[in-house]
Amino acid sequence: MIKFKFFFYKKQARASLDILIPDLKNTLNQEQNKSESLNDLKFFDSISIEDQRVSELCLKAGQYSPYQILVECIKRLYGFEDMDIKTDTRIVKHHKIEFKMTAGTHEAVVICKNKREGKQRAAQKILKSIHPQLTCWGALLKLYGQGSCKTSKEKKVSEIYFFKKWIHL
Repeated sequence: MIKFKFFFYKKQARASLDILIPDLKNTLNQEQNKSESLNDLKFFDSISIEDQRVSELCLKAGQYSPYQILVECIKRLYGFEDMDIKTDTRIVKHHKIEFKMTAGTHEAVVICKNKREGKQRAAQKILKSIHPQLTCWGALLKLYGQGSCKTSKEKKVSEIYFFKKWIHL
């Protein structure tokens, strides 16, 4: 019976807040969505940056691949260094490929089964050399992953909301 009363009062309180402050519901939903996306990244906090499983785990979790994170990193570091991504492959042994990737002054060489795997693992090594202070993949996803920065649509909405608020003051 006590749980039912608490639920009833909580429901009434939310209804009254929706009436008094209609924008509160939208902001609470946005904050809840952000906290849920951060909870999804907690899994990646226990995985090393150079772990071989990162690319397939990112694919299964719907996160950016290591190469996509590297491209985003280079976009954000534009102007600090001249970073163009260059790749080179060479057959080493029977069914093994040496994949070489350079981004500016950073270089990574990996031995892999195919080019796709080599591209992802080389990107991981370059990201590790760019950010030596980071140890886990979750930290890179928080910096460069989905939701790490506002899209142009989100920026417009926040600007419109700010100007509407400012005009009414």
